[in-house]
Amino acid sequence: MTGTLRMQAATLAAEREQEAARTTRIDLERQREDFVATTSHELRTPITSIVGFCELLAGSDALGDQEKAWVDVIDRNAVRLASSSRTS
Repeated sequence: MTGTLRMQAATLAAEREQEAARTTRIDLERQREDFVATTSHELRTPITSIVGFCELLAGSDALGDQEKAWVDVIDRNAVRLASSSRTS
């Protein structure tokens, strides 16, 4: 009888550990999702400003061809970052 009780106690303890691990995993997943959402939001604001200023600079007559090419590179990469931060 004692062996059966020990086995039941061990089974119950293992089930408790599994439930604790499951709860921890769910909590960590929620924290990860919150982090990704917050980070994406925080990146979008400055990236949107960069894209806007690039559009203004690209339309300026004060820039030479080389400078416009640099602005184009900045704009292209900022747009890429903005689109990747929305899908995260």
